[in-house]
Amino acid sequence: MAGASLYIACRFCGYAITLDEIAGASGLPKKDIGRAYRHLVRELGINPPPFTAKHFAVRLLARFRLRGQTEDMALRLLDKLAEARAAEGCSPVGVAAAAVYAASLAFSERLTQREIAEKAGVTEVTVRNHFKRIMRSLEITLYL
Repeated sequence: MAGASLYIACRFCGYAITLDEIAGASGLPKKDIGRAYRHLVRELGINPPPFTAKHFAVRLLARFRLRGQTEDMALRLLDKLAEARAAEGCSPVGVAAAAVYAASLAFSERLTQREIAEKAGVTEVTVRNHFKRIMRSLEITLYL
């Protein structure tokens, strides 16, 4: 219940954290925390706002020392994706990681997919697939 309560509090405060991170820190199975979360939400009649890719991007950007224009670009990409509704149904962590990757390429900061994937807690394939989705959805071409 403590892990689920923490997750609920983080969602209401807008601090992006995953159930995997809570499970890793607490040593409890993610499944149990998720079950407790659903129970608390139902019993308390609350509706915590979902995390967006932007929540995770802000957290991810803080882990890298990127120029301001790169950070701005990543956040603008996420805004455009949200407007186009192009990332609905996708993992917000994966989309955030891909936006950071795309922005780093655009401004020659050259973060690797591996570096971003490790910091975001996703796989390189996730970063690569979401990167392709961003480029296709927003019709962006990067000349590398």
